Amino acid sequence: MVSPNQGNIAVHLSEMKPSAEALKHAHETSEQVYIVLSGRATMTVGGETFNVKKGDVVYIPANVEHQAKVVGRETFKSMIVTAPPL
Repeated sequence: MVSPNQGNIAVHLSEMKPSAEALKHAHETSEQVYIVLSGRATMTVGGETFNVKKGDVVYIPANVEHQAKVVGRETFKSMIVTAPPL
């Protein structure tokens, strides 16, 4: 992302190795969007668990607990958009 200003969003690439897990957590004032680029994972958002794969988009509202666990043998890659930045 090229921008002359810091702005009110952050974008980063996340890579999680097979069987890796992001522990349950919440971001008090930031919402996030995960854009799945490759791999598969189970994600829990606000107590609801579902499977995600390449092409899926996951919205996480501010102050909602969420977590992810990689399934399969492929690295799970996602682009994460956070607003406002953490």
